Amino acid sequence: MPTAIISGDKEICAGEESIFTASGGNAYLWSTNETTSAIKLATAKTVTVTVTDVNGCKNNVSETLTVNVKPTANIDGATEICTGSATTYTATGGSAYEWNNGVKTASVTVNAAGSYTVTVTGNGGCTDVATKTLSINNNPTATITGDQDVCQGESSTFTAIGGTKYLWSGGLGTTASITVSTAGTYSVTVTDASG
Repeated sequence: MPTAIISGDKEICAGEESIFTASGGNAYLWSTNETTSAIKLATAKTVTVTVTDVNGCKNNVSETLTVNVKPTANIDGATEICTGSATTYTATGGSAYEWNNGVKTASVTVNAAGSYTVTVTGNGGCTDVATKTLSINNNPTATITGDQDVCQGESSTFTAIGGTKYLWSGGLGTTASITVSTAGTYSVTVTDASG
C-alpha cells in the first residue's frame, strides 16, 4: 500500500492561494475530481486524495485548508497640527503593529510632517497596511493695535489681528476688538483657520 502524503500551506490569508501536492504514488484522484498531483485551493475546505502506486494499490489521505480573514488597518489621529505641537496616532484592526519609524506599539506620538504607515497583523499572520499623512501649520502671528496711552476718563480700542478667532484675557470677549478704559495689561489668544 502506498504512503499517501499531502504537502503545502495549510493556512493562508483571504485572497491568497495554496498549492496542495500529493505524493507517494503515480496516479492521483482528488475529492475535487482533479487527477493531477497538485491542486490550487483558495477557499477553506477539507480535501482527500486517493494515491495509486504502480501495482494498483491505493491509499488516501485528507488535509484541511484554513483561510484567515485579513485585518482591516486603520489609523486614528489628526492630519494637521500647529508648529511645536504633537499628535498621537493610534492603529486598530489587529493584534500586532509595526510603524515605518520602527515603533511596535499600537500608538505612536508624532510631531514631524510626513507620511506614517503601520502594518497591522491579525489571525494567522495576515497583514494589512494603513497610511496617514501629517501636515504642520505655522502658528499665527498675533498683534494688538490701538492707543496704549490715553487720558483719564478716556478709552482705547484694542484690535487683535492675525487669526480668525480671538479670546481676550479676563473674560473681555471673543471679538477682534475690545474697548478698555482701565490701566493694565491685556492679552489675546489668536487662533487661525487651521486651529
